Amino acid sequence: MFKKDELKLLWPYYTYLFFEHFLGIAPLVWVIYFNLKGFSFTEISISLAVFTAAIFIFEIPTGALADIFGRKKTVLAAFFLFGLLPLTVPFIDSFFWLVALYVAWGFAATLISGAEDALVVDFLRHKKRTDLIDDYYATFSSLLSLGGIFAGLLLSGLLLIFPTQNTYTFLGHAFLGIDIVWLVQGIGMLFVSLIILFFVSEAHFKREKEEHIINEFIKSIKVSKEGIKYAVGHPVLIYLMIATAIGSFASELWFTAYQPFLVLNNLEIKTFGFLFTIVAGAGIFIPLLAKHLAGKFKNKKNYFALIVFADLLWISAVFFFVGPVPAFIFYLITANMSRFVYPIYSPYFQKHVPSEMRATITSVDSMFSAASATISLLIAGFLIDAFGPRMTIFISAFIYIPAIILFLRIKDDNK
Repeated sequence: MFKKDELKLLWPYYTYLFFEHFLGIAPLVWVIYFNLKGFSFTEISISLAVFTAAIFIFEIPTGALADIFGRKKTVLAAFFLFGLLPLTVPFIDSFFWLVALYVAWGFAATLISGAEDALVVDFLRHKKRTDLIDDYYATFSSLLSLGGIFAGLLLSGLLLIFPTQNTYTFLGHAFLGIDIVWLVQGIGMLFVSLIILFFVSEAHFKREKEEHIINEFIKSIKVSKEGIKYAVGHPVLIYLMIATAIGSFASELWFTAYQPFLVLNNLEIKTFGFLFTIVAGAGIFIPLLAKHLAGKFKNKKNYFALIVFADLLWISAVFFFVGPVPAFIFYLITANMSRFVYPIYSPYFQKHVPSEMRATITSVDSMFSAASATISLLIAGFLIDAFGPRMTIFISAFIYIPAIILFLRIKDDNK
């Protein structure tokens, strides 16, 4: 299963990656949590939009910090913040502090972005074991799924012990039972930071000079402009990038609405973890099924159009799913629909990207989707407050129509 010396070299990385996903339980309930705290869905979705915008803004500056001060230090700082920030959440009682929380969270997320990969890849290069890089990423994917499965069990276990709306007093402050989710995540992430501090090595790091970072930053802006120009003029990439941005917009709408949708259908919050475990477990096998299905299509663009059309039909039927069991079945299938696309889309997209522009154009594609998701979040909460979660999910279905048209307009599929 593991190559020679793989565990000896990489066990600290594998250990902290598993706990990172196992203990990341708060996002499974954070929309409904803040609603229970008295925030409107509009306020919640705006704060989440601020979070995605903060990631966009801080991405390049924090990347420079990793090159100047070291990857281990920035990853360690990120997990230290991931530990401290959840501990403040039970005390947040105003929209201002909710927004401030997500700005700080976005900053922490960008500290780890890129630096985490660079930390382990440079370590393996230093040890002259580049043969383990692909194995690391394969194991990382497995740990993500495994951690997600156990995270769901942990969440529901905690909420069974500490009922959601029960009140507990500690040091003169009244806590809701559901506050335990944030406390466990915060303490857990501080534990992860200790694993990184004591067991992850970075003896191989060579600090870059500030002048070099500035020059690379200027160069990256120039390369980004060239990448955008190339992608916009390409007969396939421009359609793919716009279609995925539209898909990101639609997905963010229903994703923001699914937690209140489940509550609306009488699913108790304490069951959310069990539901997520089932969804994550099903998601392990769907990429294999997607590969089999896609193999039956001569043109991948037709496969993408068909899957998105099926997504549209399924989501538009949301009004027929009333009650706990039907609502869960709806969520189970909706949450896994994207898994039919991503494993096929990524290699198809990369096939049309020249190697010298691969990183740049892939980043541009991500930026398009991130910008689209941010705009979607700005209106998602308003739609939920005004029309309810079921109608919001219904509306999201028809946003997929332009994406279907764009996929079908691709002409050089076999290029």
